[in-house]
Amino acid sequence: MVQIMNTNAIVYRPVLYSDIDALYEFSSKYIGIGNAGAFQCGKEKLEEVIEASVETFSRDVKEPGFDDVYVFVLVDEESGQVLGLYKINAWANKGKPFYTYKIVDREVGFSKKKIIKTLYLSDEYTKSTMPGSQILQPNFRNTIQGMLILCGHNLYYRQFKERFCEIISGEIRGVYEGNCAVFWKYFLQHYLGDLSYKDYLKIIQEGREEEILNELPTGPIPMPIIPGKAASVIGAVNCQSKGALRINEREGITSRGHIAYSTAAPFIEGFIEDLRSVKNAILTTTESLFQTMKSKHRFIISNSKPNLEFRVCIGQMSNKNISAATLKNLNVESGEAVCVLP
Repeated sequence: MVQIMNTNAIVYRPVLYSDIDALYEFSSKYIGIGNAGAFQCGKEKLEEVIEASVETFSRDVKEPGFDDVYVFVLVDEESGQVLGLYKINAWANKGKPFYTYKIVDREVGFSKKKIIKTLYLSDEYTKSTMPGSQILQPNFRNTIQGMLILCGHNLYYRQFKERFCEIISGEIRGVYEGNCAVFWKYFLQHYLGDLSYKDYLKIIQEGREEEILNELPTGPIPMPIIPGKAASVIGAVNCQSKGALRINEREGITSRGHIAYSTAAPFIEGFIEDLRSVKNAILTTTESLFQTMKSKHRFIISNSKPNLEFRVCIGQMSNKNISAATLKNLNVESGEAVCVLP
């Protein structure tokens, strides 16, 4: 059940340089190993991520660039507190091959044939837009404000599709024991010797993924040979991620049989133009909003600014007009263009 938090100052927007202290505090509290790599490495790394996002939002972008990154934050504008974050890579792995395992039915046997599930290394998602991190403060889960971090960026996709690839893909967090992925611990570790999962994450963050892939089997892996505990988590998500998976599936972002090669977590995908909230979002103006929304009292609404001034909030009507608080949160005036999700 979606709840309503008692605040009108919560906004979903691009991260700014002024957010550094609040973002560092948020990342220190709520981001765990394997959860949002670039946000775990101290203030210096955070500043680099913010700089990359600010630079991307500030440019006049005509097509997705390998290095383009968009970081949105859910912020209480009154206190400056960061309540959540969402990072999007316009191009997966900066245009370099991006690998997953694809689960395929394979026929085996000589005189007696049978079908077994088999893992094949695949780079099908190299040309896709990929969310890199999605973290929300726990007490904002299942609130209408928390919904901003789940679909607020879709209003940005709706208005500025040229900035992204046609397909969006991403990993839903898999099953862990402590700070280590179960699939890694009970299967991939055999190929990688003493390399810890934490060290693996560091290698990935440094762009040295090829060192890992050189140690892993490149040929087909029959699933029956994978140890039971590792096999049991293939395609599985942890309890905290089940809600996010359901929401993505309702949006039209679903699995096509791909899993992350390091965690066996499901990979999901969808065409941006086919996402439910992208298709349902309506472009209008603040003056025409009452006719658009009619009896709706609360709704998700954004302005139509492609740069650092982009804002999303929970909109409200007041006497058949958009409320003053909504105008303030969106940083717009009466008559300006907006995008609304009924």
